[in-house]
Amino acid sequence: QSLPRKGLARRLGPGLLQWLDQTSGHSIEHPIPESKDDSIQEGIDLESPIPNLEPLSFVIRGMLSRLTQRLSLRSLACDEIEILLCTEDRGRPHLHIGVAAPTQDPRVLLRLTVLALEKKPPQAPVESVAIRARGVPIATSQLDFFAPTGPAPRDLDETVAELGALCGEERVGAPSLIDTHHPTAFSQKPFKPGTTTPRKKDLENLVQAESDIKPVLRIIRPPVRAEIRIERGQPSFIRSAIASGEILVSSGPWRTTGYWWSPDERFAFDHYDIQVDGGYVIRLGFDWIQRVWQIDGIYD
Repeated sequence: QSLPRKGLARRLGPGLLQWLDQTSGHSIEHPIPESKDDSIQEGIDLESPIPNLEPLSFVIRGMLSRLTQRLSLRSLACDEIEILLCTEDRGRPHLHIGVAAPTQDPRVLLRLTVLALEKKPPQAPVESVAIRARGVPIATSQLDFFAPTGPAPRDLDETVAELGALCGEERVGAPSLIDTHHPTAFSQKPFKPGTTTPRKKDLENLVQAESDIKPVLRIIRPPVRAEIRIERGQPSFIRSAIASGEILVSSGPWRTTGYWWSPDERFAFDHYDIQVDGGYVIRLGFDWIQRVWQIDGIYD
């Protein structure tokens, strides 16, 4: 500070004065404003209407490529895209496509878009296309010593999208338990890959002896009908497509009921754990609503 400012500027350049003011606290640099919306849009008006999906996908390919390049410049990845089409009949089809794992790969986004258009194609030739891609910070995941390596997010996302197009989106997802006493009831939620952190109890279970391993019940959907012979109030013989023969051991019944106020959702089951002559250990149930015997699970 004891050196003359004019002399320093003359010898080292005028930019030095600004640097000196910032380091001494006399000048405050204003922060660079951040964008409130990380969405990026692309639009195009076609010279002539496109009636088929193949040439339309060629146009969308270029738009998605430009969108992902613009996102990568911001260190962002795309986790959902919205597509608005304008057709000759003044229709405005709108598609909302979610991405299981944020990606910067335009091939993944193109594949998901094509699957969505194949499932719900426009009803008239397309005159214009607008695409909005939402950007999110790129997520990094730490590998787990105790969990197997999962599939690549890109491959997993394509597989989920293809299954949804073939089987229906309502048939693809992750099972989730619901608050009910029904023995086989569950709900389904969209599948999202994530990381699992092993709990202390889980690590302790890894070193348990084989004698502590408990049997696993494999649910059979739909249940298999069975013919049962009853002796002294207990099943004594079974005939079904899964197992047939004399019942050596039978435990039960355990009754489960619920939704008695709803004619469509009410249920009432009597369950037995039985061991058949052939070695099978089965969960046998009697449905009081349909008045039938059925096998709904096998113990391993």
